[in-house]
Amino acid sequence: MAYPPLILASTAAAFGWEVTVFHPFWGLDILHKERSENLLLSSVGNPNMPVPNAIGALPGMDSVTTTMMQRRIEDDDTATIEELIETSLDTGVEFRACRMTIDLMGYGRSRHPTPHPTDPPTPPSDDETEQDPGQRPHRTSAGPARH
Repeated sequence: MAYPPLILASTAAAFGWEVTVFHPFWGLDILHKERSENLLLSSVGNPNMPVPNAIGALPGMDSVTTTMMQRRIEDDDTATIEELIETSLDTGVEFRACRMTIDLMGYGRSRHPTPHPTDPPTPPSDDETEQDPGQRPHRTSAGPARH
């Protein structure tokens, strides 16, 4: 779910804390422009959702739950994921992308030729020391590789 880490990060930064959010696996989708537009919300395991787990686990229920929450978000004029990302960046939150996940899930320039400013950057190779000029190295960067 994208809202909790973004709300916590932007709020902590607004209170003056230095904040870094580490994004492994599907957390990278929050940072990717096209993928963040299609995030789904699951009611399974969420005690605040009015859907029993047995029903929430049925095929298609994530789309139903997502639509229900999108309506609530629009009705309550709640910030969108993109707005929360921008607020987080504006307040100095640093997003760190998991290098292993970037490699494992196929993120990179060849697959996504036009990166969004909040996309996880393509990790540098062992002999590269600088990031792409188009990236925001002080706000979005790949975490260290583990061998």
